[in-house]
Amino acid sequence: MGWLKQLWRGQYPLWKAFWVFNVLFILLFIIALDRTICADSLDTHTKAGMLLLLQFVRIPYSIVAVVGLKRSTDNYMGHAFWKNLSYLILIFIGIYMFSSFLLAFQ
Repeated sequence: MGWLKQLWRGQYPLWKAFWVFNVLFILLFIIALDRTICADSLDTHTKAGMLLLLQFVRIPYSIVAVVGLKRSTDNYMGHAFWKNLSYLILIFIGIYMFSSFLLAFQ
């Protein structure tokens, strides 16, 4: 779990914090959710339990990934365009996370 600690501290390069820990991992969660929902061999209770488990993993991970991306962006010393683009993407991610949190309780 040392990689999670490094991610939380923003010790990964910006490209890795974005593409690997945000885009790739979130896509894997989406694929896992999709496979769980579409699994015909699972009964409703099993699907519900698996979906709940996936959400309990995804939500804390997403928080760590976004904080890590923010800190990696803060540490980035390259071209200002990439740093500013990353901040813009972080704003959209924050809006998405907040709105999906609100929608979960409706």
